[in-house]
Amino acid sequence: WKNRKEEIAEHGKRRQEHVEKPVTPQPSDSRQRRQWFRIKTSLLIKWIQALRASTVKESMYNKDQLVDISGGGLSFTTHSALSPGDELNFQLDIGGKKPLNLKGRVLRVQDDGDTVKPTYFVAIQFSELLSGERDRLVSWILKGQREDLQEIKMEENGLVQRHP
Repeated sequence: WKNRKEEIAEHGKRRQEHVEKPVTPQPSDSRQRRQWFRIKTSLLIKWIQALRASTVKESMYNKDQLVDISGGGLSFTTHSALSPGDELNFQLDIGGKKPLNLKGRVLRVQDDGDTVKPTYFVAIQFSELLSGERDRLVSWILKGQREDLQEIKMEENGLVQRHP
């Protein structure tokens, strides 16, 4: 019983220390590494290998579905085999007068293991993104985030039901 009392007292002391201590940054290996907020989306994206971009018409671009996007990059699924380091050009219609024209480099490719018709998950980091393009993209992402939060809030208040 004496040991148990000491454990309880020690726990209370540690808890008090925790409350009084200022918050300190976590070690670099456990910190959030992303600089930009990501939003999930299923928009259609058009893309082509950068080397072919000047020699083909827009109608020849691949069309695939986005998984998520941020101010620093995007991910999408495709049936086309890509490799890390590949440079790609993208067109993304987020509204407005014209679609965004983006350039990026493949960081990671994962396949689903299907040997007949594999689907690849591709992660891209933007390169050569003009600040005006990034501002437009980030504004669109923040708008989507606000809409998602409003929908969640309405759902929590029983005002709307989310459909799968």
